[in-house]
Amino acid sequence: MGYNTEPPEWPAPFEREWAMIESNTPGVAERFDAYERIVTLHRPTDPHYYLGVIGVHPSAQGRGAGKALLDGICQLSCADPLSSGVYLETASPDSLKFYYRCGFVLAGEGDIDGSPLWCLFRPD
Repeated sequence: MGYNTEPPEWPAPFEREWAMIESNTPGVAERFDAYERIVTLHRPTDPHYYLGVIGVHPSAQGRGAGKALLDGICQLSCADPLSSGVYLETASPDSLKFYYRCGFVLAGEGDIDGSPLWCLFRPD
């Protein structure tokens, strides 16, 4: 899950689902607002690829699958003349170490209710 250099608009069904989540989950809107404040400060202003979610089942970790997935989006970004690189966020210290090993640099960080959020960028 992610996008290339132009973030897509949310489809109407997602808007309705978000409204339901927001009304049924106390504090969720405030947490997302805090998240948005952090990433807005550190997200690149130049066109870039965004990696929203990446994951490998624990039984398959350590075999290169995550790196292959990450390399795939980085290669797409490199091939796109509009893109300046790949941006992502993580709240996992283990993932942070992984992204550093894969060439990402810290763009900024913040805290959401005591939980860290790291913003990372890998320039093309």
